[in-house]
Amino acid sequence: MDEWETTTIGQQATLQRGIDTTKAQQRPGKVPVVSSGGVSSYRDTAFAKGPGVILGRKGTLGTVFYIEEDYWPHDTTLWVRDFHGNEPRFVYYFFRSISSDLVALDVGSANPALNRNHVHPIVIQWPKLYEQQAIARILGALDDKIELNCRMNHTLEEMAWAIFKSWFVDFEPVTARAEGRQPYGMNAETASLFPSAFQDSGLGPIPRGWQIGPLLGIAAVIMGS
Repeated sequence: MDEWETTTIGQQATLQRGIDTTKAQQRPGKVPVVSSGGVSSYRDTAFAKGPGVILGRKGTLGTVFYIEEDYWPHDTTLWVRDFHGNEPRFVYYFFRSISSDLVALDVGSANPALNRNHVHPIVIQWPKLYEQQAIARILGALDDKIELNCRMNHTLEEMAWAIFKSWFVDFEPVTARAEGRQPYGMNAETASLFPSAFQDSGLGPIPRGWQIGPLLGIAAVIMGS
């Protein structure tokens, strides 16, 4: 870091206030509208070219977003209008690293607000472009892996809910056994744990031997402290 340049944020990334838009003014499209809380809606026209870096300006401070495609920066944000030749994804990680400092620059009264004129003069140490690219490449690979894992977890959760619904809401294994079929995707040992017939109840047909009742009859539910 001895070779890093002493400069200011404004010299490396020029921030601009976002553009107001209401949902009533928007025509349907695929262009993301990025507000201080992230992508809030979509419209048919973009205001800024991607990749972009967007900061929460109003309401929610300290949030930083990176977006690859063209986008519309909402009035509740500050967006990087000029990267001055710097690596956009490095600029994103830089702003994320000082997010707590951005929160401390709050100039709002009732609602938190961030003024770009207070951000631009901040003195910082800044690396060469090749170092920016190396840092962004490493951190970007980690972020991409985290995002992939999150998508996989989401898919697994959806699969788990689909199985739960099939077994314990729609009673598909019981229906299959009642019809003399092997339940789909279930081995014989697991299938044997389900009844092979239904019985009437106050909620309609339920697996034979099962019962209905209040949740409090099987679990104690208490408030947290």
